[in-house]
Amino acid sequence: KSFDLASMVDFLKESWKAVAGSVLALGILTAIIYRFRGKWVPRLWVFYYKRSKSDERFSKAYLRLLAELARFGIKRHEGQTLREYARYVDQFFGTVEMKILTAEYERILYSGAGSMAEWQEYEKTWEKMILKTIA
Repeated sequence: KSFDLASMVDFLKESWKAVAGSVLALGILTAIIYRFRGKWVPRLWVFYYKRSKSDERFSKAYLRLLAELARFGIKRHEGQTLREYARYVDQFFGTVEMKILTAEYERILYSGAGSMAEWQEYEKTWEKMILKTIA
């Protein structure tokens, strides 16, 4: 059948309540998913980066960790170095993992080298840190 505008208008006139209810329900579901994203998004990133095969995955995972920390409420201030920020994050959580990850990120960033070996060595540390952002 070809598209018939008149039949579409008739359908909407007859079932506008069902259409409006469906749109409203979808909007509420979307709002709930967005509101509670802090509980499931970090786990999604862990799943994603465990399966990634990119040579740059440590750098990308580190930047994702920074974004998740900012979403969690631990924002990096303008002019704050990565080392200062790592020290602040470690003080907040009572850990030393962020300092370790930052040192490796800086080494990769400034040397221009990065490989799977680095990711495998630091994967568990990164995973611990990103899961701390679950609100």
